Amino acid sequence: MVMNAYFDTAIILKLYVQEGTSADAVRLVNECQAPYLLTPLQEIETRTALRLKAFRKEITTAEVEASMGAFDADILSGRWKKPEYKDATVWRLASDLSVRHAAKIGCRTLDLLHVAAALSLGVNTFVTFDERQRTVAKLEGLTVKQ
Repeated sequence: MVMNAYFDTAIILKLYVQEGTSADAVRLVNECQAPYLLTPLQEIETRTALRLKAFRKEITTAEVEASMGAFDADILSGRWKKPEYKDATVWRLASDLSVRHAAKIGCRTLDLLHVAAALSLGVNTFVTFDERQRTVAKLEGLTVKQ
């Protein structure tokens, strides 16, 4: 089982909450082969983003529960797979990326952590709507889909 794409959390979120670019996110995900990678960073960031939407009154508590349920069902079904990787490797790579790119691009730590996770997992493709992540991923040799 080869998983060659890493999805930024914003892509994952749009699969479970209807937003203006949800159709684009679905198209991008469907261009890749399941099962899809799901790191602890992606998972907690997706769950937090759903809860934040409720806090901001963008969706209801019932919608959060439905979205979480759909996400959990997809994890249980095997659509999302949790890969083995070393956190220390991701942090070291993120630190290296910071040295190389932060002052030039203005990327944030979370941007770097996502790209570092993708690199540590050896994926070929990075899927994101985020400009900073896209730039770092390209500079690091990943194929970027947007």
